Amino acid sequence: MKELNPDVVKIAKNFMMFVKSVRNEFQTERPMDFLVGKSVSLRQGWEKAGQVWPAIESQDNYFVTMYTLLENLEVRRSKETWLSIGAGPALYEIWLSKIAQMNFLVSDFSHQMCKSAKTIFDGTKVLSGSAARGGKIFHAAMDMESLGVKSNTVDQIISVNALHWAPDWRQVIKEMRRVIKADGLGFAYLVVSGASIKIEGANGEKKPVSDISQELVFDELEKNQFEIFFSRIMLVKEGQLGKPAQRYFIKARLNLKNFFSWREKSMKLSAYAA
Repeated sequence: MKELNPDVVKIAKNFMMFVKSVRNEFQTERPMDFLVGKSVSLRQGWEKAGQVWPAIESQDNYFVTMYTLLENLEVRRSKETWLSIGAGPALYEIWLSKIAQMNFLVSDFSHQMCKSAKTIFDGTKVLSGSAARGGKIFHAAMDMESLGVKSNTVDQIISVNALHWAPDWRQVIKEMRRVIKADGLGFAYLVVSGASIKIEGANGEKKPVSDISQELVFDELEKNQFEIFFSRIMLVKEGQLGKPAQRYFIKARLNLKNFFSWREKSMKLSAYAA
């Protein structure tokens, strides 16, 4: 693990002050009551979770994810449109829009998540003066597997902790390929769980949402002409609800030409532990 960049750490810590202020507004004594349970569908569960989600995600996860994004995001054009898929309350996107004047189309299949994101964005003040306007954020409820976005119109894509919640995550990657501009300038920045997410069924049995893994995501990205540029494993001792978490950050760019597979490159993973 390499040493952290102190300049990036400073910005990430400022983000954590913002996260703390938001978490205070969403705290609840019984967060498990709002999570996916055996009596509700996955969609119904997310509608409930949208009421408290900023307080459920751990502060360590917020920090390591923002630090990694700040190190790797590249603005490729002026006035870009960034699509965020499965954004939840969109804390990362809101902060980036405020400090870097980035424009986002923030999407989630939960209407409550979109509502919470809009409430947070409207009430967020990060900077003063002319820069306080920041970028623009448009909120839209849509399924990850069927994005309501025209083909070849999005400059760059970000998806944080969402892909592993999609039963057909391969279709989500196909949708990324469809909507991103074909000029090869834009990247897809993904944060994905290192293991399949399991939820409790009607009879109490644990069932995986999907068969996702880092290697499968790499292969599917390449199948859709995304070249893997960088990957980092992020280990967090206290993740959601205090449980350990292992996630992968993946940076991939659409490349319509021939390129070496990640298997041929013998890629070395960067690592970060919190």
